[in-house]
Amino acid sequence: MKKAVVISALLVFILGGVELVHATPVLYIEYSSGSGSGGVLVVDDNVGVPSSLPSWISGYSSGTDSDTNPGEISYSATNLGPFSVIVTLGITYPSIGTSVMPRMHLNHVEVQSSGGSGTLTIWFSEIGLGPLAVPGFYTHAGGTGSQGEVEVWSYVDTGNTYFGTGTQLADLGPFLLGSTGSSFGATTSYVDSSLLGSTISMTTKTKIELNGGTISSADVEVDPVPEPATLLLFGTGIAGIAGVVARRRKRR
Repeated sequence: MKKAVVISALLVFILGGVELVHATPVLYIEYSSGSGSGGVLVVDDNVGVPSSLPSWISGYSSGTDSDTNPGEISYSATNLGPFSVIVTLGITYPSIGTSVMPRMHLNHVEVQSSGGSGTLTIWFSEIGLGPLAVPGFYTHAGGTGSQGEVEVWSYVDTGNTYFGTGTQLADLGPFLLGSTGSSFGATTSYVDSSLLGSTISMTTKTKIELNGGTISSADVEVDPVPEPATLLLFGTGIAGIAGVVARRRKRR
């Protein structure tokens, strides 16, 4: 009996366990052009602005999350300076990944510029992830667009603060977009064993510069790099549970 409890507890740790609470993901979109600048803050499930936002996020307006699933933020707007954000979907824990093996995706980013040049930066962040069971992460960015450029960064921060940039996982780009349309894409990985066991925040930053152009279905994805020892432990735990079940059946 004791062995079965130990193995079960081990699997709970490996798989992320049963999470009673989770931090609130936040999307922040800032824009600037010759006609002015501003920002929009969108909080998951519209639960209220977290009290621990960094001081540089100020003077923003509040956007509405149209997705009711925890860990998913959907937002669109037509009046962000010269920009229209058609669809932006941020997905993270608890919708995907686990607290100890977190994932963060920014999908279906579609941006149009009504003319003139400007910069739109999309930040996506969540705190309270961990203790990490992986030593690093892959970052991928890809999409299509025209008349501008795109650059993507990803970060984890052991200070566990929203939009923290303590450890840079990736800097992808800048990807230059031609006047007739261009596709872009790149993937990189970052591994640091000192991250194991840490409680972190995770953040992506996507900077889009357009001069009358568009971005179509851009995606940014941060996913865990598996640690060989963790995979071995998982396999051992599964085998142990199978053995316990088999012995119980024989006794019956």
